[in-house]
Amino acid sequence: MKIDAQRLKALITRRGYTNAKLARNLKVSAKSVGRWTKGKSKPSITTIHQIAKELNVSVEVLTGEAPMEDTKRVTTSPRSRVGADVSARTRNAFLIANRRYGVTQTQIIELAPLLFTLIAEGSLDYRRRIIREAEHHIDALNEMANGFSSYLRSDRAEEGLIDEESSIKRRDIFGECVGNDAFEFGYDQPTQNPFFKYLHWLAGALTDKDAVHLEVEEDIHIENVPAFSMFHEEARKIAKGDEKLAACVAQGIVDLGKLPKELRPAEADEARAQWLRQEAQRVQDEASKFLAQFLSTIGGEQDDRP
Repeated sequence: MKIDAQRLKALITRRGYTNAKLARNLKVSAKSVGRWTKGKSKPSITTIHQIAKELNVSVEVLTGEAPMEDTKRVTTSPRSRVGADVSARTRNAFLIANRRYGVTQTQIIELAPLLFTLIAEGSLDYRRRIIREAEHHIDALNEMANGFSSYLRSDRAEEGLIDEESSIKRRDIFGECVGNDAFEFGYDQPTQNPFFKYLHWLAGALTDKDAVHLEVEEDIHIENVPAFSMFHEEARKIAKGDEKLAACVAQGIVDLGKLPKELRPAEADEARAQWLRQEAQRVQDEASKFLAQFLSTIGGEQDDRP
């Protein structure tokens, strides 16, 4: 019994799998799956049955004895391509998520509206809880009727709570529709907006503190979207343990989307690290060249200090 290599490749894609995910589920190496899809080797009969079960098809479809049309999924929802420019940092995050969880970029994009809604509504609930806690503390302060307690009370505290409740009712998740007085009291929307605060709270509650790293940058590529990186340990594996190269991957200085396919397998770590070094140097050289050209137009001099 022999499987149809092209059929196997198509079925893996149709199932929404990658070679790595199928390999994990079958408890074999990704290299073995890759050889099957190229027709360079064939799995055992037992494994063929396991593959068919995993891909939810009959063995006959897998071997080419039955047409693939029998396995087509009936769908009433037409497919369309989503066009969006993302930063190299985000592109790298897609690839790191793929390595970590075995999910495809399409699966992540399909889930994006659902996940965003869950987080957005969660952030509003989080703010409601904070309001209830604040009201409790304000009531406690108001019960202190004399002495120094008057210095601890703010006549405008309730006004602030009303303002916050209004923002929540408007589903103002980024905290943009707040009163001007909030800014007078030191509110900085880009760095202190409630959505960003909620993301920080979620990240801090994770057991694996390496999972998500959030930061606010002055030059945010999309308004109200915080800069983030994920699983620095995965980035270190990609960079063969080189901390500087791992930082280039995590920060999107090097775009993994440009990484040649032959350098993506784990066994290509040395060649991949060399490519990353060359790419990081190329990006640095281009940045230096641009800076030199810019400074020359304004009569400045470039600082060559490291």
